[in-house]
Amino acid sequence: MSSKRSPSQHQRRPINSLHHRAEAQGGIALLIALTAITVLSLVVVDFSRQSTLHLNEGVFIRDEVRANILADTALDMTRACLDRKAWGPLGAFQSKVDLERLCNLLLGIFIRGNIDLPIGGLSVPLEGVEGLKLNQGGVDEVSVKPEASFIGLVGLACPPPNLALVEEQQKRIEATQTRQPAASYNPLSCPQRVSTVRKLRSLFCDPEIAHVFETEQPDGQRYTRAEVIGNLIDWVDPDDNRVSIDPYTWAIQEGAGEGEDSYYRNGDERYRSKDSTFDSVEELRLVRGINDELYFFLKDRVSVHATDKVNMNTASAEVFAALLQAHTQRFQITESYACGEESPTADMGRDLFMRYARMIIDARTMIQFNKMMSGNFLGQVFRSPNAFISTARDPLKMITSSGMGQMIDPLQILISRYQMTDMQYQFIQADVQWQQLTQSLGTTDQLFRLTVNGKLGEMTRQITAVLKQDGAVVRTLYYREE
Repeated sequence: MSSKRSPSQHQRRPINSLHHRAEAQGGIALLIALTAITVLSLVVVDFSRQSTLHLNEGVFIRDEVRANILADTALDMTRACLDRKAWGPLGAFQSKVDLERLCNLLLGIFIRGNIDLPIGGLSVPLEGVEGLKLNQGGVDEVSVKPEASFIGLVGLACPPPNLALVEEQQKRIEATQTRQPAASYNPLSCPQRVSTVRKLRSLFCDPEIAHVFETEQPDGQRYTRAEVIGNLIDWVDPDDNRVSIDPYTWAIQEGAGEGEDSYYRNGDERYRSKDSTFDSVEELRLVRGINDELYFFLKDRVSVHATDKVNMNTASAEVFAALLQAHTQRFQITESYACGEESPTADMGRDLFMRYARMIIDARTMIQFNKMMSGNFLGQVFRSPNAFISTARDPLKMITSSGMGQMIDPLQILISRYQMTDMQYQFIQADVQWQQLTQSLGTTDQLFRLTVNGKLGEMTRQITAVLKQDGAVVRTLYYREE
């Protein structure tokens, strides 16, 4: 018996199907719309990101160019300060002033509209003088310093002997002292090389870098201080014979027969020894045994352009301490045995020399202040090595002569400010070979190191240049932009 559906049942199913179909189509449309919105959002976000990147790149490029121009402007002004022609009729006056102070003074006026006094970091604004206002653009550091303020590596190269002069000296000795053998020229141990080696040894014995000589370097080798200094000599001397330095006596000797070129060919990166003086401080990285840490330690303490003469008017306390140590025989003996080793005696000696060197800096500053107050603002502090030695042998006397010593006992100043006893002070005074020290001192400068930082926005440009007064022109020996 077949059942019959009512008309309402026949009409209900098509209505429900249409409703469900409409819902499905609406969901698909919504999904398509959401997908389209998502894709468009991604496109817009990516377009916005790309536009922002391009905009920032444009800003960075603009700031980079402007920062570079700021730094180059400071460089050009320094060249003008050193250029004798630019002085016109005052050119003869240039050689009688301290160019480091003068150029820094002029840079302060032109860049900031201020007079930057070398005493106490004082800066006096000049009313009505706007200057170039480069500091507002981002010149946050600019300094001119003589290359002779650093330990010069040019002294590592022994010049060829003047045979005519050597023969003349030998004849004089033979004529006056027939029993004494004639002095001979030693191409390995010329005076400037011996002096430079002593200064480098004092630097390398600094506890700050002791671990460099106690661990393997990236090439898998360990290098002693004597080996590194010997490698520096081999890099600049003209022959192919390696030298060796006795780690105890520090005497410079011929090597065991290995050639310099073969020594460098044995490394992972094969090249030849230069056999000439350094052209830039970065070249130190090519010398075996000088890793990155040792390079950064040396680069602000040595000069590859300066000779073995240190400018006593501008040298730092660290350089003075190295000079004092290199010219104290008793400390040299101690250091030759204890360099790199745990030695309370050597550590105390280095600490004392550094304190004494700071006293020399303070005494020099006091003399400079007195000259400034008397109107001799731009004159050199020390006009001769003997004038410097006179102060360096008793810096406490100059420090207390400022009037403070009339109120405070000098011994109290020695103990409270420099943490040094009177016996230690007298020990350094008596032990330093002051007369020999004069041979390492100089007063005149022809080489100047300029450091300037130009900053604008997120971009920074640092320029380091070495300028040389060569007669009537100013030459650029070195230029590096970072």
